[in-house]
Amino acid sequence: MAKTETERQFDNLVSKVIYPHFKAMGYKKKGNNFRYYDNDNEFGKIVNFQKSSFYSKDHIHFTVNVGLYLADFEFYLTGKKSAEKFSEPICAVRQRIGKLMSKLDTWYDIDSETENIEKVQRKLEQDFLNCVIPYLNKIKTREDIIYHLIIEGSDYTIAQIKTLYYNGQQERALNILKREYRGATDVEKKWLDDLKQELI
Repeated sequence: MAKTETERQFDNLVSKVIYPHFKAMGYKKKGNNFRYYDNDNEFGKIVNFQKSSFYSKDHIHFTVNVGLYLADFEFYLTGKKSAEKFSEPICAVRQRIGKLMSKLDTWYDIDSETENIEKVQRKLEQDFLNCVIPYLNKIKTREDIIYHLIIEGSDYTIAQIKTLYYNGQQERALNILKREYRGATDVEKKWLDDLKQELI
């Protein structure tokens, strides 16, 4: 099926406007993802363009997700390691472009009425240059991701605790476990008790 003009504009925005900045830094593009993976140290960084499912091929409403990946974190979460094929949802640390800029969720629009696509392109490119790329460029080692996992937290608490514990952050990991236990349901307390026995 032929793509709409809006879809072609979106593809051009991703591939021709934003991706060249990442290609120069060693990222690989697949679909709407730019992915960097350090195979020797088992960590990665990803940029994901997420389209809203509530819009159409003639009106694309999208945001940008950013993820910091650790293979051991994914293993504690799912029991496997995707390595260079990792996806944004299983990243140890996850952010959105709006949070990186202003703490507010930010979405962009391209539609058949967009008279000045260059304006959208310039806005998105500036947001990347000012916020996303500087954020990702600070991540050079596994230890940098561990630091962000401590500061920013994770959506997956048990994997967070295990990752910190087995990466030299035992005290921090156990403190998070204690904090989570205070507000846990009975089922969650059972999981946390099992985790505590495993760690201690």
